[in-house]
Amino acid sequence: MGAMCKVKEKLMKQSLALASLFLGIACAAAAQEPTLSSFVAGSNMSANAVANATAGSTFLQPLENARASAALANSAFAPPIPKPAPQSAYGDRDDYRYELGMSVAFVRFRSSPINASMFGPNASIAYYATKRLAFESTVATAFGSEIFDREHTKYLFFGVGPKIVFGNGKWRPFVHFDFGIVHMLPQTAGNSQKGFGAQLGGGAELHLNPLWSLRFGGDFVRAQVYPGGQNNAQFVMGVLYHFK
Repeated sequence: MGAMCKVKEKLMKQSLALASLFLGIACAAAAQEPTLSSFVAGSNMSANAVANATAGSTFLQPLENARASAALANSAFAPPIPKPAPQSAYGDRDDYRYELGMSVAFVRFRSSPINASMFGPNASIAYYATKRLAFESTVATAFGSEIFDREHTKYLFFGVGPKIVFGNGKWRPFVHFDFGIVHMLPQTAGNSQKGFGAQLGGGAELHLNPLWSLRFGGDFVRAQVYPGGQNNAQFVMGVLYHFK
């Protein structure tokens, strides 16, 4: 009876030892499972998220490459942007064809019967055939002090001719030559009041904007109203208005 008990106790111990061994093997196998099922080692992303991100990047990579190639092709072969049309430095346009001038003139007239200094208005109108060349018409009047017996000196010049302008900046020099007629008063005995006249000179125009300019100029004036003719001088200062 005692022997049977010992045999049973030995079998029970062996069974417990085998059970413990199997349990240990099962725990060790569970401990060897990859940790990617939950999280990637050393990362905050789950294994599934990493797999999805990798798969998505691989799937969209050809599309991204195509977009980058198209952008590069457009930048390399796009037509150049046309340059803006040149403009004046002192306004947004500089292509007016007509010019109206109003000035104040000082005329120094010297002859054997009359020697006078006169002031008066000077008007002109010009048409620009090109940017540099214009054809102008000028009317100059001047009035002086009393001479003789209650007679006042009066001067009138009307002429037409070419005008040439230089430069594109704020200051623009010009030259002009006008020829026409001169009318001078008072009339002296044996002399005509009218005769040939011409003025040759120039000056500079100060462009304030495309519409308005200031004009400063001087002219040599040749008049043929008294015997021998006269060489005179004229100085003008005024404004110019440009229009279509």
